[in-house]
Amino acid sequence: MISFYLPSGLDSTKELIVRVLGREWPLTGKEIFNKVQKESDKSISYQGVQKQVKELVERTVLTKSIDGFQLNIEWLDLNKKTSEELLEKYGSFSKFKGDQFSVLLNSCYECDKFLLSMLIKSIPKNDSKTFIGLHWNHFWIPLFFSVKEYFMMKSFFSLYSKYAITPSNTVVDNWCAEYWKGHGLKTKLGVPLPLGRDLVICGDIIMEVIYPKKLVKKIDVFFKKVKNINELNINQLFEEIFLMPVKIPVIVTKNPELAEKLKKETMELFGEN
Repeated sequence: MISFYLPSGLDSTKELIVRVLGREWPLTGKEIFNKVQKESDKSISYQGVQKQVKELVERTVLTKSIDGFQLNIEWLDLNKKTSEELLEKYGSFSKFKGDQFSVLLNSCYECDKFLLSMLIKSIPKNDSKTFIGLHWNHFWIPLFFSVKEYFMMKSFFSLYSKYAITPSNTVVDNWCAEYWKGHGLKTKLGVPLPLGRDLVICGDIIMEVIYPKKLVKKIDVFFKKVKNINELNINQLFEEIFLMPVKIPVIVTKNPELAEKLKKETMELFGEN
């Protein structure tokens, strides 16, 4: 039997499916239904279970073979690492106060990994698309994600209503913006924002990233130097800046009223409300 961390974005039926396949695999659709039906405390149809199985395949949580369905090894690996990393961070740095906690991270890259793990935990539970607002000083995703992280993000990102803004308008920012437009992310460049502070608004959760001035300056100088995307030295950017040892506080707050206000302000920049 496999024991692992389950993101909160899975509803009760999906959790049962994942737990069933954590004990025995592969299983056919009918076998999954029979086992879920026995363990569920609510009535659910065969068609309902198959719909949930299909959605889990689309989210790359499950894989399908000629023998049936099983858990995706890459999904298991990512969630195992996510839970271990979060436990380590929370145990070492977090300070909880009501609906807020803070985490102190050690590099820009580590910060991106943490934010990705938080978004995975916030996957919508129903068909209504949860709002995501990204207020970045610069756009750099997907420059540094691994293939596994890229496909994981691409699969669950489609479940959100996505908006991203930045005060910058460099070649790199524009390249990243154009890339994500092809995946349904609405972007806007040249929007005034507080220097050195990024925001992620996800549903009623707000994540504020506070970058040290020296890191902000290094990123800004590097981005402005690139006049053609073919000139971008990704290795230098990654090794000298995004892996640079530096303390980055991230404050995570659950505040529905403030999140809704930020959502409206973000959407108004796109002529929506």
